[in-house]
Amino acid sequence: MSGIAAVWGICESSPLEKMLLKIQHRGSKTEVYQNSQPLVLGHISSSQEFFHTNGEEVIAGDGIMVPSIEASTLLAMISDQGPEILSKLGGSFALLANTREGPIAARDRFGQKPLYFGKEGENVFFASELKALPEVCQDIKPLPPGTFYRPNTGIAPYTGKNEFDAKATQLKTKGTAQNQLQEMLVRAVEKRLPSKGNLGVFLSGGLDSSIIAAISKYLTKDVQTFTAGYKESLDLRHARNVANYLSTSHNEYHYTLDEIKDILPKVIYHLESFDCSLVRSSIANYIVARLARQNGIDFILAGEGADELFGGYHYLKDITPLEQTQELKKLLLAGHNIGFQRVDRMTAAHSLDCAMPFMDEDIIQLSFSIPIEWKINGPEQQEKWILRQAFTGWLPSEILHRRKDEFSQGAGSAHLMEEIASQEITDAEFARECRPFPGYTITSKEELLYYRLFRKFFSLESQYETVGHWHA
Repeated sequence: MSGIAAVWGICESSPLEKMLLKIQHRGSKTEVYQNSQPLVLGHISSSQEFFHTNGEEVIAGDGIMVPSIEASTLLAMISDQGPEILSKLGGSFALLANTREGPIAARDRFGQKPLYFGKEGENVFFASELKALPEVCQDIKPLPPGTFYRPNTGIAPYTGKNEFDAKATQLKTKGTAQNQLQEMLVRAVEKRLPSKGNLGVFLSGGLDSSIIAAISKYLTKDVQTFTAGYKESLDLRHARNVANYLSTSHNEYHYTLDEIKDILPKVIYHLESFDCSLVRSSIANYIVARLARQNGIDFILAGEGADELFGGYHYLKDITPLEQTQELKKLLLAGHNIGFQRVDRMTAAHSLDCAMPFMDEDIIQLSFSIPIEWKINGPEQQEKWILRQAFTGWLPSEILHRRKDEFSQGAGSAHLMEEIASQEITDAEFARECRPFPGYTITSKEELLYYRLFRKFFSLESQYETVGHWHA
């Protein structure tokens, strides 16, 4: 886990110090770079450090690049071959660099790692999180996934938008698809195993996280799994079942209604969103990330991405196969400010490094090659059918065929949030506050509760515009 921030156009270090202070939770080690050019760059890191300078040039990154590459090597490649070389990289990353051609910022093609920028006069500011920028600039934007930015030329893509479509060759048999999916996902997890530090896996007891836990146990003996839920929620019971089956060292946390009320402002502050579905799922995510960190975990694996690649959402069953394919592509491209944002911010809140093996480049490419009828399959239109088939025998049958629940439903936080909002917001207050700014209508008391908290931390109009919304 790392945090990056930079100021282009100001030689003083004081603005950077303020920005770094806002993202200090992303790591324990801080490095600052400044030379004769008007660039000041800061890097905060934990166990996965990505920083290098040769005096005149510098690079700082956040994320896990695949294939693994040294910071000095990537800096030389960008300097020699230009930012288009980033199209050769997979994994998750955001980076800032100063090369012979001047400063550059870039982000991975699906936005698994965050990067924001803003202008104020002749100055440009960059930061890993939204909260680092409002004291230095007003107009804040996320750098779009799959792009790079230079102050003198602006934003440009380094990879084709339909690159995966262009490369996809449809597989001929279900057996081939199952075998390739199993082999590639095992490799994807193996590529992301940390070279140092303690490994953990978020385990909700759902299909996706259970598969990641099973593969991790297959590859390495010492695996700790972590889950959190309200009372005896579904996730707690199912995760316990999977952990016993796999013989992992399992840790679980039971949270209370009072605890949810207490941490909700912290969750929204770190999440940088007031979207209902996102906040609900982030509550358990925040708690389970804290649990992992308290148990000495440096690096965690998560099952995010499988639903977008293999058709995990129930509403997809009500539309045509063509519409299903289009919707999955849309969901994948929208993840940068929804699911991927949740995973990044909740782990970053506890200086925890996290990787999502399902978002491996080879897995994504393979998913475009699998017919949609094999993803949502059979008379009952079972979601993620091909993924379940690929890992038959790896998990208990009741987990392998478990119906998907939203993270907040399984963890037990969904109905609790509705109750809290109903108690705290009257009908009259909702009617008065449900249209907070032109063009946007809040649809529930729960969302208004989250919006009120968001507004305490983020007051700029440009900050509202960065919020993604889940529409199913």
